Amino acid sequence: MKVIYHGIEMTTSVAQMAYAELRAGDSVEEHYHDSLEEVFLKIEGECELNLDGVLQLFKKEDGIGIAPKIKHKLKAFRDAKLYFFGVSTL
Repeated sequence: MKVIYHGIEMTTSVAQMAYAELRAGDSVEEHYHDSLEEVFLKIEGECELNLDGVLQLFKKEDGIGIAPKIKHKLKAFRDAKLYFFGVSTL
């Protein structure tokens, strides 16, 4: 993962903007954020996204918002590239 922007740099509610590349079979373990809303934008590849136990296919050019306290994890079926943004809810 490459962090492109971190909220400390400016006075904004955007906490982080990052770019990630996942290889087929890579995964991001289940987690949640107490006070951070995330927005994912898929650039390339296919992943399975699990939001609070509900599975969905996350494909090229898909976008999704994940509210605070929602458990989520991601698994790449194919090599994948994505951007994600974290927005503080505090």
